[in-house]
Amino acid sequence: MVSTGKLVICGDFNIHMDSPNNPDTTRFQMLLSSTGLQQHVKEATNVHRGKDAHTVNLVLTRDSE
Repeated sequence: MVSTGKLVICGDFNIHMDSPNNPDTTRFQMLLSSTGLQQHVKEATNVHRGKDAHTVNLVLTRDSE
């Protein structure tokens, strides 16, 4: 069954979306693209003391929304 209502998916995906050379990031971006979804968060959402910050908390919607 295909739903035509609005779709919003939010959560901590533990995928560093700001690391385009990471194989997991590449596969996830391909999955989003192939399913017509887009990711909206553009800034780091996970900061650890003394370590790099990454974008792992995501908001996903359909490309058409």
